[in-house]
Amino acid sequence: MPAVRLLPDIGTLRHWVEDEGLSHAQIAQRVYEQTGHKIGRSTVSAAISRAGLSNPQERYTEEIPWTVQARHLREYPVRLLRLLGRRRRGLTLNAEENKRLDNWLELLAKENAVVAYDPDSSVGFVYTDRIDTDPVDIPIRRQIVSID
Repeated sequence: MPAVRLLPDIGTLRHWVEDEGLSHAQIAQRVYEQTGHKIGRSTVSAAISRAGLSNPQERYTEEIPWTVQARHLREYPVRLLRLLGRRRRGLTLNAEENKRLDNWLELLAKENAVVAYDPDSSVGFVYTDRIDTDPVDIPIRRQIVSID
């Protein structure tokens, strides 16, 4: 008996990667939602590579100007800054992502706050008061800060 095919066909993978801009982890989650079978991000990565769809991961250097430590890559502020980068490039965000990003940006504007980063701290990202030298269109403090 042949193995059950869990990953979608190349056309669907291409759509998810190129049109929707989904990450490998998001594709793995979508496969789980559609099939009920968990697959790893590395399985998705291998399938995308075999299909010739591999591109270097998009870097949002305007929105995330720091070299982010691996332990901080999943923190909420950097995830939202990636969404902002996707939006600014005209990539598709789903309704939940748009709402989350809009709410976050509204809160930062209301609080007159920006995201700052300390790579040496355990928390990494912090919110701090906006100053004149902070970018107007991106809620970040470009300079590395020291929390401790």
